[in-house]
Amino acid sequence: MVQILLVSEAGEDHESFRELLADPACGLPGDGPWVLRSRHSIASALAVLEGHPVPIVLSACELGSDTWREMLDALAAFSRPPLLIVISRLDDEGLWAEALNLGVYDLLVKPFDADEVGRILGQAWRRWAERDEAEAAKSPRYKTAHAS
Repeated sequence: MVQILLVSEAGEDHESFRELLADPACGLPGDGPWVLRSRHSIASALAVLEGHPVPIVLSACELGSDTWREMLDALAAFSRPPLLIVISRLDDEGLWAEALNLGVYDLLVKPFDADEVGRILGQAWRRWAERDEAEAAKSPRYKTAHAS
């Protein structure tokens, strides 16, 4: 099971992603279902992340008085920060360049395209898994357990 967290004030974003994750045409990889966790604010998203490792966070550009930048800053405080994908209504090259430059994984433009969502989420999940494996290989506990 792969959990993702969507943070958006727009109810249609949450509904669209539920439908996309249930659509086999989306072509999501993994050994099980993709589960969407939905929140409407950074504070409520952080409460979820405190108790559950989530590899991917999708954030709307605007979150009330906050933005994706505040979400990115908040995620950086975690020892294993999830990858952040920003959701925008506009295909804005300036936003895309700024977001990637600051450490966002990618940008999704609304209306969502099933192929693009599947491709980006799949790549993000693989990147997370590779990063997790690399971190585990660096861990002294991992090395000791596998040295025998």
